[in-house]
Amino acid sequence: MRKQIWGDCWALIGDLNDITSNGEKWGGRARIEASFEKFNNFISRNSLVDIGFEGVPWTWCNNWDNEDEVKERLDKVIGTRQWCDNFRKVKCTHIETEASDHCALILDTTPVAKQRKRRFMFDKRWLMQEGVGDVVREAWDRDQQRSRLYKVQCKIKQVRVNLLNWSRRLNMNAKQNIDQIKREIKEMRESSSSDSRCRIAGLKRQLAEAHKREEIFWSQKARVKWLTEGDKNTSFFHASVMSRRRQNRISVLQRKTGEWCRTEEEICEEVVDYFQQLFTLEIPTEFDEILEGIPLAITAEMNKMLTRPVSDQEISHAVNSMHPNKSPGPDDDSLIFCRAEATEATQLMKVLDVYGRASGQLINKEKSSVFF
Repeated sequence: MRKQIWGDCWALIGDLNDITSNGEKWGGRARIEASFEKFNNFISRNSLVDIGFEGVPWTWCNNWDNEDEVKERLDKVIGTRQWCDNFRKVKCTHIETEASDHCALILDTTPVAKQRKRRFMFDKRWLMQEGVGDVVREAWDRDQQRSRLYKVQCKIKQVRVNLLNWSRRLNMNAKQNIDQIKREIKEMRESSSSDSRCRIAGLKRQLAEAHKREEIFWSQKARVKWLTEGDKNTSFFHASVMSRRRQNRISVLQRKTGEWCRTEEEICEEVVDYFQQLFTLEIPTEFDEILEGIPLAITAEMNKMLTRPVSDQEISHAVNSMHPNKSPGPDDDSLIFCRAEATEATQLMKVLDVYGRASGQLINKEKSSVFF
């Protein structure tokens, strides 16, 4: 009945008077897991998505003192997948107020996002375009100067630049293409043209291709490996992307002093300060007694095996065992381009060995990857 009246595009905003888990409660006695079942079933049954928040993590406080204080996230914004799809950049901010024990919720459906430098990501849809091989080949065959390792680095960078410049000339917005083709189909059905049936059939083929491209795009962003493409799972992939973004977003951070970082600048400063302290250590002394108490776990034979040069077979096995959509590093150079021959891989290993001996900085080949 609710879906018949409200449709597929709606959201609930405000005090929902319940929480989904003990992770949304601070202070007081922990609730049993069964007490969250009804609220979670309501969210699941209606396919609702929590859009997340910015600001303090709670929205209600009993305002008691010391150990008796209890805070919970009772107020939230949850919407259907269609609503979240219509307002992809929606943002909810928790604002503390002195006049109430609840925070005020500010919902912004068109927030102004800060412009950040986007990292390179290989788009699988490029493989469906003619000429992508020529773009990569032209970039890789471009002559580079200086050392061999520097040449490899420059070639990888040139491939990225060429792909980005080439992709800007393509109309890759699948949603716009789908809407445009649907409008053309509607116009052809309303027209009295003699060849409308043939043209509609051609448009339907284009529409199926556009839907396929859209599904490939969202499946890559969702990073879901257990569900294959081709089953019209675009809505599921999109919901997975929204959920992952919400989980990965750091909207608030608590300092050691108990105070909360509320702005993005404060959060960045706190993260940098934390890891600087974590990885900064004074010169350690008097460790001999501690080391003597640690049993020997790596024998000389095991150490020799672990530090031996990496073979071509091990490199091939490592590359082939990785998912083709995954990146070996943070730059998202997709493994789709891993097509090196054995002689090329061997030559690359020699380059790395020469670099290590010349610079004195040995490369840990177990943790370093260069793919093309």
